[in-house]
Amino acid sequence: MSDLATFRTMLRINKNRLDDALEVQPEVLDRIGQKVAAAEMAFDEAKHSLEVVEARLFKTYKEDKVTDKAAQAEVVRDRDYIAALRSLGDAKIDLAEWKSLYEAWKARGFSINKLGDLFHDQYFSTDSHSISSRSDRRRGEEAARDERRPYAGGISRDETPRVRRRIEE
Repeated sequence: MSDLATFRTMLRINKNRLDDALEVQPEVLDRIGQKVAAAEMAFDEAKHSLEVVEARLFKTYKEDKVTDKAAQAEVVRDRDYIAALRSLGDAKIDLAEWKSLYEAWKARGFSINKLGDLFHDQYFSTDSHSISSRSDRRRGEEAARDERRPYAGGISRDETPRVRRRIEE
């Protein structure tokens, strides 16, 4: 399996092994960054090689005393030019795939962070279906406190009238 395929299979995050994912993330991102740099270098070399082949062929065809358009038409049909152009296309695809993988691994890092926040907020705990975040938990605690407080209004919570006592001074 190629490095590209290996790193793609490692993208999935196991929420039960976030500690392992956190340990591996920077190392893999660094390796992928190195591959991106190598792919950029290969792309630049292929581009330069295409320019050299094109210039050499153009000069060769121009020696036959043809117009620039005719010489360029011969250049784009030449086997060496087509091979160099294919090489450039392959390098471009390779670079795009590595850049895409690099961005995916960066996004994976943010996802690990978000999963860590969810675990911190006990989203995955057994009672998480009723209270999913700290703010919801806080609202639940405030509501419970309000239930224990005596009601200051004219009618109680169960809608039965209370006799108001006069405050004597």
